[in-house]
Amino acid sequence: MGAEPSHDAMRVGIVGCGVIAGQYLSSCRSLDALDVVAVADLDADRARRRAEEHGVARVLGVDELIGDADVELVLNLTPPGAHADIGRAALSAGKAVYSEKPLARDRAEEGVGRAAEARPARLGQLDQRTSLVAVPRQRLLAV
Repeated sequence: MGAEPSHDAMRVGIVGCGVIAGQYLSSCRSLDALDVVAVADLDADRARRRAEEHGVARVLGVDELIGDADVELVLNLTPPGAHADIGRAALSAGKAVYSEKPLARDRAEEGVGRAAEARPARLGQLDQRTSLVAVPRQRLLAV
């Protein structure tokens, strides 16, 4: 079934519930340091299906998830064209952000890095060769 999240697990919200989201949801469930508390997708039915498949209690709209006080880290699994906008919005809301590559499509979208510098949040990028690993909460959320 998967590891039970510890009481101090990082609370994760996933934006983007396409095919790759199933793999991330399975991986997150195997780590007691992560607790997926909500999912969101522009296609609400797809988000509901993913939530049901993986035992996630809450399905929210994208803006609602980004603004949710219970979400500490936004895992951005949207198509690359949306990465910069989602990343900037989440960082502006004070969230830590992990995104599959690329963080931005071009120099015009690179403001996502400046948004990270302006807030007490962390920004990370995953690529296809990297597994999602547990990072101690104090290291990820440290200012």
